[in-house]
Amino acid sequence: MRGAIVGFGTIATGHLVAYEKIPNITINAVVDPVPARQQRACDLNPSLNTYSSLKEMFKSETRWYV
Repeated sequence: MRGAIVGFGTIATGHLVAYEKIPNITINAVVDPVPARQQRACDLNPSLNTYSSLKEMFKSETRWYV
């Protein structure tokens, strides 16, 4: 399953680390309007796509599974 984290504050940092340990779950995007938070997400996982809004993410990410 692919997913995104919306809002990348302190708690979301822990969530990203935990989600990456669960088989069959891939977090591939982070949405946060603050560039420093986007950078922190990329520092933890360089393969993440980062976006400043949900609208921007949904324009770019075309494959989602639920």
